[in-house]
Amino acid sequence: MKNKEMIEKEYSFSGKTVDAYFNADFALIEDIIDKANAILITDENIFRKQSEKFHGWKIIVLKAGAN
Repeated sequence: MKNKEMIEKEYSFSGKTVDAYFNADFALIEDIIDKANAILITDENIFRKQSEKFHGWKIIVLKAGAN
C-alpha cells in the first residue's frame, strides 16, 4: 500500500485561524503540534485499534461511518 502524504490546510473563521492536518503519522504530529493545544478527531474503529497512540491527546471519537 502506498503511503499517503500529509495534507496541511489552514481554515479561518470568526477572526481565528486553525491548522488542520490529514493523513499525518503520529510521529510527525508529535513533532509539529503541542498536545496541550490540539484536538485529534478519529473514528471509533481507529481509536479502538490504536488507543495507546492517543494517550495524552484531547480526542473526539466519531461513530464509524458517520457523515
